[in-house]
Amino acid sequence: MEMDKEKFDKKRAELMKEHWTENLHYGLKELDQKDAVKIVESMSEDEIWRKINLRNCQQDYIADYLLYLWEISPSSFWIQIKHTFDEEEDLLWGSDLMHYEILCENEIPNDVFTTILNYALGDKTLNEQDENLVFCIINTQIKQYDNLNKIKSFIQTLSGKQKKIANQKLKKGMSLTCHYMSC
Repeated sequence: MEMDKEKFDKKRAELMKEHWTENLHYGLKELDQKDAVKIVESMSEDEIWRKINLRNCQQDYIADYLLYLWEISPSSFWIQIKHTFDEEEDLLWGSDLMHYEILCENEIPNDVFTTILNYALGDKTLNEQDENLVFCIINTQIKQYDNLNKIKSFIQTLSGKQKKIANQKLKKGMSLTCHYMSC
């Protein structure tokens, strides 16, 4: 049974207060699914960033939380998975990477795909694991969903030096064999 507004607001504030994503995840699971969805759909960008990127040895819990989002609110999943491609952070490694498998099993929405391309083809030098993982996703989007033209269009929006770097990274990335997922 859904909560009234006062109880809902109190519960939401309680769940957002904690920085541990594990507590948010378990707290949401205790709620009526409609209330849980309302909470995750009401999260601000800052709240999402904190829950996804203040990891403190919580990678598995965060990955499990993302999988839970996929079950209850795919739209919230897409909004929150983008934060795992933050240029200041490494990728989220946890829970057998099932949260990233979803990106191989489904065509990625344009805004999420653009975020992934910014992460993969931008100025940041990726470690070998992150590079391989992000190109598993990109290469699957090319092969299964014919998204090479989206990537080329994205690269065309870049400036001269950035465009050259992006083309080099794309060429290298497209030649990689995926080591971490069954994409």
